[in-house]
Amino acid sequence: MKPRLAPFVGALASALLAASTGTATAHVVSHKPTVFHRSSSGMTVSMKKGKTFKVSLHGCGDCGDYWSYGHRPDRKVLAKAAKTRTVSEAPPGAVGGTDHRVWTFKAVGRGTTTMRMVEHSASHHNKVIARFTLTVKVA
Repeated sequence: MKPRLAPFVGALASALLAASTGTATAHVVSHKPTVFHRSSSGMTVSMKKGKTFKVSLHGCGDCGDYWSYGHRPDRKVLAKAAKTRTVSEAPPGAVGGTDHRVWTFKAVGRGTTTMRMVEHSASHHNKVIARFTLTVKVA
């Protein structure tokens, strides 16, 4: 096999294995912070110590809906790397629209931890209307 094809073949084999076993696993190797969205829920990701990543979950802040931790990640494995912030999708001066709640984490120690986030609906007596789960393995 040609050396320049080896990384591609390895990645393809990993993806096929994950598809055949019904599990979703990602290996984070980029230098930019990876951003996980609602569609990433249920994933298990592997990353090196020192890697930073973000979780960005959309909701209706104007409706009073909000995201909170259902289960916080182990602080020995993941630490908050920045203040949690809210980013609106609406153009400046506009009223309404959806927003994204963004958490930034840094892998600080070896181990595996799971975070669970829940979205509550203010209009439905704080009923849980969405869930997000991400398992992180730090090497």
